[in-house]
Amino acid sequence: MKNACLLVVILCISFPAFGAALGQPKRTSMIGYAIGATQVSVDDPRGDTETVWALQPATLIYTARLMSGVRYWSELYYYTANLGAAMDRIGQDVEQFGLQVSLQKSLPVSPGWVTWFGAGIGVSQTNYTTRYTIDNEGYLLARYPDRSDTGAALLLNFVSEWSLSRNWSLGVKLEQAVAVAGDTEGSRGLLALFYRY
Repeated sequence: MKNACLLVVILCISFPAFGAALGQPKRTSMIGYAIGATQVSVDDPRGDTETVWALQPATLIYTARLMSGVRYWSELYYYTANLGAAMDRIGQDVEQFGLQVSLQKSLPVSPGWVTWFGAGIGVSQTNYTTRYTIDNEGYLLARYPDRSDTGAALLLNFVSEWSLSRNWSLGVKLEQAVAVAGDTEGSRGLLALFYRY
């Protein structure tokens, strides 16, 4: 996790904003805040879990142009989710902090509207607490110890952005995360407001 944080900091410092072609906005770096939803699926070592959609209330975004039509997108995010228990499903509370970096390629649709397709990597720290199963009448069947996990995922994402003014943009992001290490993966959708500087 520390190495991933260091990588994002280096990326953000190392790449200055590049000027765009004549007639294009020269401000190519943006910061943003997003709120969204994430689909949570846990590969629990004790058994199956349910898959739920949870609010992702806090996502901070920084993005900057690397060259014409290519940029990097980095984000820090946080969410919690509650997975219900049953006889054959492990109930638990999930809390995840994550850091992601993607390279994205633009596909302009019309003036003021640009889409971006990207791929990247993400790292996360996840805590799984209050792990238990219940019987058919809702009584406690078994209790399991809390655990934590550091994960890594490959990302595929799509972003659509609309300019609201010279400095402000609105964006929608859809993403699929596939775990390569750790026990959590899923899909995400975000609604973001960006400030260009």
